[in-house]
Amino acid sequence: MKKLVLTASFGDRPFKEFTIDSQRKYAEKIGADFRVIEEFEVDQKFNDIKIGRKGNTAYLIKLLVVQQAFQEYDRVIWLDDTCIVANNCPDLFQIVPEECLGANNEGILGWVMADKQTISLYEKNNQPNIITSQSYFNTGVMVLTKKHHESLFTDNMILTLGKKGHFANGYPDQTYLNYLVAKYGFGFFPLPSLFNRMSVNFSSIEGVRVNYDDYTPFQTRVAAEMKDFSFLKENTTRIGMLNGAYIYHITSMYSPDRRYDLIKRLYEIKVDK
Repeated sequence: MKKLVLTASFGDRPFKEFTIDSQRKYAEKIGADFRVIEEFEVDQKFNDIKIGRKGNTAYLIKLLVVQQAFQEYDRVIWLDDTCIVANNCPDLFQIVPEECLGANNEGILGWVMADKQTISLYEKNNQPNIITSQSYFNTGVMVLTKKHHESLFTDNMILTLGKKGHFANGYPDQTYLNYLVAKYGFGFFPLPSLFNRMSVNFSSIEGVRVNYDDYTPFQTRVAAEMKDFSFLKENTTRIGMLNGAYIYHITSMYSPDRRYDLIKRLYEIKVDK
């Protein structure tokens, strides 16, 4: 069985020297091939699809490069280029059953807005909504199997749902994949947030204990506006601590400079040892 760790990265992404190196090392550790896509020409037949995030085709390309990978590989771990993988991360191919799509259910995180925006898209367009906040997964980290998931990534499916507006909000590929998995009852394996950790924070703020699962709005803002990550050390980022994780997915909730600084700090602690 051929296995691949896959990512794509376009444009000015200075942090990728750290994230992509960590992903490459992870692939080597688990005995998988590694591939990073840095150029991809989207076929003109997709031009009529309205894509959120100012028409950024990277969300569409994510689906298309997975489709392409299935031509050669039986199992694929997809990682956004903003994901940094710790050197002690276990083999996700061994954790996620082949028949299930493995991803983190971020719908249970009250401070994340993607599920709410997706649900509002359906309400706005008077479309029947089958997605709930209790079952909405993040596509930054996915474990996929060709035999069971190839049908999610076909041109025909992308075009059909794309023309119906499933890519039109701020989370295009997530809206698309969550809809299909819910509609057709694909097996789903909920990966813990240890495999898709989107922010770091102090263990307490103004005397109030911080819990990643239920950040308050104030605690979320503190995380997003952090400028000094020196509090992150080997002992504070080990599994079991608030900021411990196997895979950190550092999203645009951080400004570009802060995202670079945070990823660099995590790389120094969790990868380059």
